[in-house]
Amino acid sequence: MSTNEKVWFLRGLLIATAMLGETLTYDQVRRLCRLSDRQVGTMLGKARAGRPAGSPDFCAVVQKSIGSPGKGWGDIKLWIAELKRVHSFWQDRAELDNNEFFVKHGVLPL
Repeated sequence: MSTNEKVWFLRGLLIATAMLGETLTYDQVRRLCRLSDRQVGTMLGKARAGRPAGSPDFCAVVQKSIGSPGKGWGDIKLWIAELKRVHSFWQDRAELDNNEFFVKHGVLPL
């Protein structure tokens, strides 16, 4: 699988996880995407770079360990707020028609 295909697979995994209101650990992402420990952060960065402007950061669904955000989130309160935003955004995307979703969020993701 090419790097680009892995990025798209990872994006789908993160979005599906967000739609379900769940989280993943770095180890789960590593195993599911067949990555090394060092590749996880890089691939999350690549997946994050492709998200639509104005949409929440779906990488928030990935935790270093249960209840502990990954590097770069800083304050745990910031991470929790973004995680809630991500879950709400993607759950709405699964449930609302395009026009309703756009009115509520102002963006329509790919």
